[in-house]
Amino acid sequence: MDTMKNTEINFASCLKKEPDDETFNRFIDALSGHYPFVLYSSHSYFPAKKTKLIANKISKGLIYVHKNLDTVTCRSFRNIDWNTAVSRQPNSYQLYLHTLNPLCILCEACLAEKEKEGKDFYIKKAVRLFDSWLNFASTPNLSIGNIFIWGDHTVAGRTFVLLLFLLALHRTEAPLEYRKKVYSVILYHGEWLRNDSNYTPTNNHGIMQDRALVFLGVLTGNDEWLNHAVDRLVKQKEISYTREHVHVENSSSYAQMVYTMFMGIQQFLADNGKHSLSYRLGKNSRNYEEYLKWLTMPNGYFVQMGDSGAYRTEHAPPATATKKLYHLSGLYFYISSTADGEDSVNRTYKMFKCGFCSRTHKHADDLSFVLYSKGKDIFTDCGYYGYGKSAYREYLTSALAHNTVTVDNFSYVPYLNDVRCNVIIYNAELNKKYDLTEGVNKLYTGTIIRRSFVSADDMTFIHDRISSDKRHTYSQLFHLNESIEIISASDKEVLLKINDEFTVRLVQYLPAKLSVYTGDIQNPGYGIVSRKTNKLTPTTTLKFDTAGRNGCFITGIFIVDRNNRVRHFDKKLSFENITVDTKSLTVRAGSSAIKLHTIKGEMKFTWLLLKHWIIKFYDRHMKPWLQKRGKKT
Repeated sequence: MDTMKNTEINFASCLKKEPDDETFNRFIDALSGHYPFVLYSSHSYFPAKKTKLIANKISKGLIYVHKNLDTVTCRSFRNIDWNTAVSRQPNSYQLYLHTLNPLCILCEACLAEKEKEGKDFYIKKAVRLFDSWLNFASTPNLSIGNIFIWGDHTVAGRTFVLLLFLLALHRTEAPLEYRKKVYSVILYHGEWLRNDSNYTPTNNHGIMQDRALVFLGVLTGNDEWLNHAVDRLVKQKEISYTREHVHVENSSSYAQMVYTMFMGIQQFLADNGKHSLSYRLGKNSRNYEEYLKWLTMPNGYFVQMGDSGAYRTEHAPPATATKKLYHLSGLYFYISSTADGEDSVNRTYKMFKCGFCSRTHKHADDLSFVLYSKGKDIFTDCGYYGYGKSAYREYLTSALAHNTVTVDNFSYVPYLNDVRCNVIIYNAELNKKYDLTEGVNKLYTGTIIRRSFVSADDMTFIHDRISSDKRHTYSQLFHLNESIEIISASDKEVLLKINDEFTVRLVQYLPAKLSVYTGDIQNPGYGIVSRKTNKLTPTTTLKFDTAGRNGCFITGIFIVDRNNRVRHFDKKLSFENITVDTKSLTVRAGSSAIKLHTIKGEMKFTWLLLKHWIIKFYDRHMKPWLQKRGKKT
């Protein structure tokens, strides 16, 4: 609270400083030369074709902050309640409100307007809106306690909005004194961003801060700001990616955003003659793009994972490679080759996930998978909805909203403690005819869940083994895409319609009890999916249950054509000729023998248990003993 108060007082005092004309004019010239970058970086989250429409509504007192969030009505900009936290995503609303997104929209409309009368109309509205916020932010008894005014994400985004505002003021020939006041506010933002006590060093918000500081460093000619931002960015890059060049924040959306920010900063530095800084930041940058390609489904959308929505990507999925294992990062991908005459959008795509090294944007999605084929996301991740505390977010981030195994209809908490032993892909055997990937989740108290995920082109087999010290109900979950129809459903088999040409046959080879849940968006739980912030859509969830101290599922998933045939690479097999031996855990598919379990995998799992026991013994006994004797641990 004291820190917040000091920030407000310092901010108020900065407004009294007036820059000299030469410094100000040099800044304006530099800003004008970077207009496209400023416009891109200060985007308002509304499509350009709607800018004028939204700006007109804001001018009438409807405060829009984001296309997926609710609006607030105010009688005049002087009466805006800057502490308001409406909508089902109150934190997000406050963040975008204090990023000054409404101001951004008014400035975009002003700069796009060709007639002077229209420009003057929007800039007058923008000035009133900014003055209202400035009065709030610089008056301690009004703003004290509001954590969003000077938040990392907020300040980084608002910096670009203020630059766009200053540019609009300059082009509409606003009074010089007023323009200099806005310039002083921008400089204060630079000082705030430079201050390490305000910096977030371990996730994408810090990268946002440095991106804004790099831009201000170039505009102002402040090399100290510039070098300091790049120093921090180099460290950010080291912790943002694993050794496998996988982004650590457990989200396809954030992987794309962070990659785009790093590449944009690198290019901006190079374009402005800062080649040594660009090189420092840009080493190995292209290696990170491969991961984004594997996150791209054949329809051009990112696979939903963690805090991700359903968004299109400019990255094309791999054209030639058909499989990728990121062992340390806990990810396996498969994408089929394009058959002769086949539209590439119809390729089969799979992702299996087990493991993490950061809790940022992490869901309880370990041992989960997604399956896409014939143009549709068949078994899907249910999305994230938003960041505010709600029953919907609680459900969508839980294991219950993922294609995995749950215990007694509860989720688990993805703790980082001993994560390399508790949640990990412990075995992977990639073969010519099939791939076997095995993972374990030990984060349910007293329970160990092991999943063998076997990919054989348009066949997928899942072998789940669960052991516990108590009796439980174990559930195997499958969440359907909204457009997938159920043709028939029983405990032994579910038949799903993809289109007129293809169906999905989901077969249970061991006893299990099926429940089918059709969603209701008024009630958080099975059968809902979120594709965008604050948006929910009903769908269907399949839930297979078994009970006991130990549990087991053996499941086959087949993409079947109208002749009841299943593609296995260069062959098409009759579904009737595919058999599963539940004792030997072997699948017979034509001339191929597919193993659901191997001795190699069992040996690796036994070693994992031993390793975990050694770690626990060391932490509980050896470490305290060494610490008492002043030894390093």
